[in-house]
Amino acid sequence: MRRLIVFTLLFLAASALDAGETIYRIVSQDESGVKVEFNIPSPEINGRFEKGGVRYSLVHLSHFALEEKEGMPVLPVKRFVFRIPSSDQPKLELINVKEVDLGVTAVPLFERGGGFTTGRVDDAFDIARGASFVRLSGTGVMRKQHVCFVDLYPVLFDSSKGIYVYASDVEIMLHFNGRGGPSVESDAFVSDLVVNDSNEAVAASRRENAVNRAREPFEFALSNNWVKVSVKEPGVYCITYDDLYNSGIDPSQVDPSTLRLFSNAPLPQPDSITNGGSFRDDYHMEPISIMVKSSVGSFMPGDSLIFYALGVNNWSDYIDPSSTKKEYLRHPYSNENVYWLTWGGSFGGVPHRMTDRQLSYSGNYDITVDSYTARVHIERDILYDSEHADNRWYWRYLNPGGGTTFIDGVTLSDVKSPNGLLRTIAYGPYKFSHLSNSAQFFLNNSNVGSTSWTVSYQYNPGAMKIFEGKVSNLVNGTNYFKVVKPEDNAMYIQWYELFYERMLKASGGRLDFFGPDTAAVAHFELSGFGSDDVLLFDVTDYREPVVLRGFRRSADSLLYNDTLTGSSVHYYAVSRSSLMKPSISYRSVQSLRDNPVCPDMLIIYNRRFKDAALELKSYREGHLAGVADPVVKAVDIEDVYDNFSGGLKDPVAIRNYLKFLYDHFSLAGSPVLKYVLLVGQGTHDQRDILHRGNDLVPLYMNIYYSGEKEAVEDEDFFTKLDDGIDHIQDVAIGRLAVLTEHEANAWVDRIIDYEEHPEYGSWKDKIVIVADDEFSSNRDDDFIFMLDAEELSSRSGPFPTCADIKKVYLHAYPFVGGVKPDAKRDLIKEWSDGAVIVNYSGHGSPLQMADERVM
Repeated sequence: MRRLIVFTLLFLAASALDAGETIYRIVSQDESGVKVEFNIPSPEINGRFEKGGVRYSLVHLSHFALEEKEGMPVLPVKRFVFRIPSSDQPKLELINVKEVDLGVTAVPLFERGGGFTTGRVDDAFDIARGASFVRLSGTGVMRKQHVCFVDLYPVLFDSSKGIYVYASDVEIMLHFNGRGGPSVESDAFVSDLVVNDSNEAVAASRRENAVNRAREPFEFALSNNWVKVSVKEPGVYCITYDDLYNSGIDPSQVDPSTLRLFSNAPLPQPDSITNGGSFRDDYHMEPISIMVKSSVGSFMPGDSLIFYALGVNNWSDYIDPSSTKKEYLRHPYSNENVYWLTWGGSFGGVPHRMTDRQLSYSGNYDITVDSYTARVHIERDILYDSEHADNRWYWRYLNPGGGTTFIDGVTLSDVKSPNGLLRTIAYGPYKFSHLSNSAQFFLNNSNVGSTSWTVSYQYNPGAMKIFEGKVSNLVNGTNYFKVVKPEDNAMYIQWYELFYERMLKASGGRLDFFGPDTAAVAHFELSGFGSDDVLLFDVTDYREPVVLRGFRRSADSLLYNDTLTGSSVHYYAVSRSSLMKPSISYRSVQSLRDNPVCPDMLIIYNRRFKDAALELKSYREGHLAGVADPVVKAVDIEDVYDNFSGGLKDPVAIRNYLKFLYDHFSLAGSPVLKYVLLVGQGTHDQRDILHRGNDLVPLYMNIYYSGEKEAVEDEDFFTKLDDGIDHIQDVAIGRLAVLTEHEANAWVDRIIDYEEHPEYGSWKDKIVIVADDEFSSNRDDDFIFMLDAEELSSRSGPFPTCADIKKVYLHAYPFVGGVKPDAKRDLIKEWSDGAVIVNYSGHGSPLQMADERVM
């Protein structure tokens, strides 16, 4: 069960609680810099305990957070944001500080896993060794404005005195490097966060925003006729007159000479903005060359369109012929690759068609090719682990004290040689008691080899061991892969691969193979096609397949000579009766990239919640905080995929859509887009492996999130939109995590009713704080959740002293079996009676809060 740190549930659009008064005052500011004075309230000392004869204390300060970094003292800290004129880091000068002895001699150090430990205080927190109460921690960009961060540590250790001291008054000067002060233009979002900005934000009004730089229209803006074509595996596909007719299209209105096909490589959008993506101006779908069989000016019975398509999962050299032949690419979010068929329209240039290349079947040749290196990738995604599986899912867990052996069989046909290569991955879950693990691998009961690995605490793909071993006992029929590990070791079974020489013999009327990497005239001998007509293609460039002609048929065989240049050629042979059928649907697709209006608020919804999204859109057009006469837009998540990930499901498409709007539309120098709402549940199961159908608007699972050992459902990722490495949200984002139409309508009705008919009562002052107990699946001393909760509920915490705080601490409730039903009862009662905030700190999962099931 994963750890949820201070997971706050806010159910109301506005809070009745006051955040308190500011602790700083601007003394002066001009183009050279800004001088600020901090008046810091007295700290509160609590949480005292003894360990090893030493008395430890926790120091709290109102509106300051306790910093929890491994091995560092747990002390209050607060970050302040300043606007600066450029990306150049300013100079921070500490002008004056007034120190007061606290009388505290020791505070605990934070320990990995959430506990406390003791030890020597790091120099960074020791005044006698040069530590400072204020620190310039970096620069960044917030809504296209340069900012810097100043961290205030009002309590530090003084080793010369052996006690902690407190800075009651601090005065600093931030120097701007002589480039002039911050821009006079202001943004409401930035103004609310920065210290040195008191300007009123410019109120937005309804307007048509022009895109600020010229772009070529996106493909969807150039035609009104679109057919979404979905495929799952690589191969040659055929669309006929009947296929179009059955999808609701009148084929007689289709001019075959204008047919065009578009797609992109089935790869996820880059996570990092630095690596580009579909938000860029030059992003377009790629034209795909097709073969059209039609003799008149309209698509008639008997006519067809043939094209080569990549699957959603492919060997890497299917996409890039120069890449390694040992990398298998699986799309992390989508189960289908998507192509787009259109006709007519206002496109420039000639539609792409397959070209021909002539072969020969006679004459001299250097080598005979009757086999190829076949590759088989076997993988089952059943169980989830975002940190210790290479694609977040794995097949089976060989746990300590449980099973030691895994066996799976795979059927191979037309094996030319018993020699080959076995590949697999060796890794497993983090077990503190047993980090080093090993396993032996077998094929058909022959030992292929062994490997060992050490599991990292956090996500570390470099620690995952790829095992390769030569095999010499491959057979036609079933081959058995076996893994054996020591009983006290832990291991995930994820996938395995076999590479072997296979005869050039078609299976099911299809043969997909690469020629040898050699410069020679090669004679190819293919078989297994029966008497059916056969098509042969060079698909080395998947965008520009070439029709190969001039081969000779002999019985069920196909013979030809081809001149190889040293680079591997990717061939695909298929009998006409074995051409594959894609899934097609007629679509009305809007070009989100060519809309001249940018919304102040964007609502992205799953189509089952369209009515609720449109109702909220209509309401927000007259009621949007901080915006006069707002523009609100509601967009189907499928339209986002179509425009920003080629139609493939991809959560990064959401980020790219937001960045596209953020980069292209501004008012008075500030981005127009301010608010984003996602309507629909998101889960870690984007490919619906568990068949629950509940990933409706996807989450972004951040496996690189700082300070976390597990993937974090990172909604903030969507809104970090400035170029480079951006650590700051640039627009506000929220989600209605609904599963049914009834839930969506109820949520929207409640939002509108809450704002239109305020309900007054004592519940507006009530905060319910829930804390997990010290028990978990592997320890019984995890008190960090109660300490977090106590920090929140203390008078020096973030809530005003007038708040009525109700505590539900599982530590205080008895076990009934393995659960604590009285805690659940009290939480439901306090929640149902009404509360402005319900806050939970503890372990959790998608299905429950705490091992003891408080919810």
